[in-house]
Amino acid sequence: MAAQRAASAAASAAPSNLADTADPCCICLESLWGPTFAGQRGVADISCRHPVHSECLGQHTKREVEAAHASGEAPNGYGAFGPRGSCPLCRAPISIWVVVTDWWSWPGTWVPEIERILVELGPRDREFGGGRDWAQVYQHMVNLHCAQLSDSQLKSATEAMQRACRSEGRVPHIDENDMVHFSNGLWDLQIHDQLQRLWLYAWGPVRRAQFARRGGGPWPGPGRGRGRRQQ
Repeated sequence: MAAQRAASAAASAAPSNLADTADPCCICLESLWGPTFAGQRGVADISCRHPVHSECLGQHTKREVEAAHASGEAPNGYGAFGPRGSCPLCRAPISIWVVVTDWWSWPGTWVPEIERILVELGPRDREFGGGRDWAQVYQHMVNLHCAQLSDSQLKSATEAMQRACRSEGRVPHIDENDMVHFSNGLWDLQIHDQLQRLWLYAWGPVRRAQFARRGGGPWPGPGRGRGRRQQ
């Protein structure tokens, strides 16, 4: 399995090391995973996936919270612990975050790689709105970048990939065909039963998925066979 992954990686034009190609911390501008990082600062896993060291973000949000207390105003709103801070790039409100110490465990590592692979594969011509199977995109990433990971590390990487794919932290939308959509502004993840497809917005407007129930006929609308295929 490892040899197969390595062979696929050698034939690809993908970045050889995602840790080395990651954007720098958006506050200190130092390498996100470089020598200075040394596994001590950690990377903040925030919903917008912008690259920032946990230590840097902590100092940034502390200043914002102190300013909110001093002024009596909370431009980022209130969380369970009082005024919230924000992401220094997109200003998304932040109260708490998880600290990640490995590049493969951070969903932000995989967001640009999912986009790159979708661009490379292009859309499908038929079925399920023309999007690409998530399983196919996932296998590309495993083959290209996970040859040197242990089984436990691959498990962590898989969880991070799935969180990146589903745009965790975003509110899903359910359409009239009971399909769940997750969007992060780059792609639309469409989920129904065991089907998961990704539509890259750069390909154009999202196509409507077309279903067919057993025996022919359209997929039932809301309130008629919700969540299950009609027999």
